[in-house]
Amino acid sequence: MTNKLISVIMPVWNTKQKYFEQATKSILNQDYKNFELIIIEDPSENTQKNIINNFNDSRIKYFLNSSRTNFAEQLNKGIKLAQSEIIARMDADDISEPNRLSKQLDFLISNPEINLVGSNLTIINENDKIIGTRKYPENSAEISQKMRIRNVVAHPSIMFYKKDFQEIGFYKKEFDKISDYDLFCQLILKNKKLYNLQQPLLKYRMHSAGSKKYELKKQLKDTIKIKQKYFRFKKHWTVFAEIRLLIEFLLLLLPSKWIYNLFVWINIKSE
Repeated sequence: MTNKLISVIMPVWNTKQKYFEQATKSILNQDYKNFELIIIEDPSENTQKNIINNFNDSRIKYFLNSSRTNFAEQLNKGIKLAQSEIIARMDADDISEPNRLSKQLDFLISNPEINLVGSNLTIINENDKIIGTRKYPENSAEISQKMRIRNVVAHPSIMFYKKDFQEIGFYKKEFDKISDYDLFCQLILKNKKLYNLQQPLLKYRMHSAGSKKYELKKQLKDTIKIKQKYFRFKKHWTVFAEIRLLIEFLLLLLPSKWIYNLFVWINIKSE
């Protein structure tokens, strides 16, 4: 077992204290101990500074921005500050399983041809109740093929090499919450290998107050832009991919709530 340092990047903005505490504890309580938790917070009425001080853990590296930036810029700052070449992502309202970091690090070390590894998800609600699961394609070839249709890597579950994101140019702030899809597509076009462990190593929270619900229409617009930029009418673009894209154009005409309900129905397997 290697003892390499891992840098865990967690952007925070206006997060509920309960969710933030659970997310932070889930990293601090990992069975793998050699990591730094880099928390990049944008100022809000729900600042977590006092909570962080209460943890009193030297592995936490906390940075409070002077003004509101956005999700992509927070991530870029965290990655640039990271001391490790191995980066893990974490959202401030999700929960990592205790063996998440060790499982993913073991896999990367044992499979040097892989550049990024994610995992399947357990879906929870605002009361921590399991409401479903989300399963992703496993191997690199299948991920590459399906990425032309939709994002098939769970962003908050990933572990990757810093050098690969530096090569791409980090997250693009114009795509903000969906900048991960842009990056994954670029990695694939540069023949980088992505992989999804089939264990659910992250509990992904869906709740009524979350941006995961209300920003889906903007994310859908950005998804269309990314597909057109990198894949449409190019190599491996299929009839099915074109039909999916046209359906997404039509979905933009629907209310955000309908888009959200359709997203849940398609992507989440109920327990």
